[in-house]
Amino acid sequence: MNWSFYLKYKDFETGLKIQRNAWITISLGIIGIGGTILSTPLWMEVANAISIKYFGLILLDGYSWLYGFICIAIGVSVFLYGQKVTVDRDQQIKHDSNIFNELNSILTESKQNAILYTLENDHSYYNDDDTIFHNLFYFSEQEGNKFINKKLMTKSLDYINSLKTFDIFAKKEFDIFPRTMIGNYRLCLKPNWNIDRGLEIPDINKELGYDELGAKLDELTKKIKIEYSKYRKEVKKQLFI
Repeated sequence: MNWSFYLKYKDFETGLKIQRNAWITISLGIIGIGGTILSTPLWMEVANAISIKYFGLILLDGYSWLYGFICIAIGVSVFLYGQKVTVDRDQQIKHDSNIFNELNSILTESKQNAILYTLENDHSYYNDDDTIFHNLFYFSEQEGNKFINKKLMTKSLDYINSLKTFDIFAKKEFDIFPRTMIGNYRLCLKPNWNIDRGLEIPDINKELGYDELGAKLDELTKKIKIEYSKYRKEVKKQLFI
């Protein structure tokens, strides 16, 4: 069944209950038809006569017990399949919702926005922010912490990889400034190339190099925002959070 119908309801549990009831209704209907065929009532004889007269087809031909049994078997199979589908979906939703909540507790959207704002406007962030990123990486790399839903898994990996790409860039191009800071120290983009920070004597080559790195940093932060937006939309679509 198409799971998109869940979006019409306020919560997943309501949608799941409706689908489970739909599977039960369909299976009971098929089983009921099978039971009716087994009993071969008058209307079945009438239907058989009409079919022979107008189509030249014999509907039952003495095998009503077989057709009825087949219908009942199909109905039972539909019931069991429907229960499996809804139970599996319920377990997947609960597992993936827990994973999302854990990821979100490590790095909330508001905290991420604050970090990206500082990176874009001041070309800096803090050691505590760096620790948050690495906690997120560590959690997402554990096999038991991966999303079951394939689309959600792909979007989350794209988002986390965008953060890792920034992390690789930052490890190479950022440094502590001022150097005397301890504890939650500040990390700045090439402070010795920035005339407002460590560059005491103007150096056109370093200034131009800094501008290029600043443009690269802007690309990385925009990429993080784009991938996070795609990931968050998929969370809403799959988990209704």
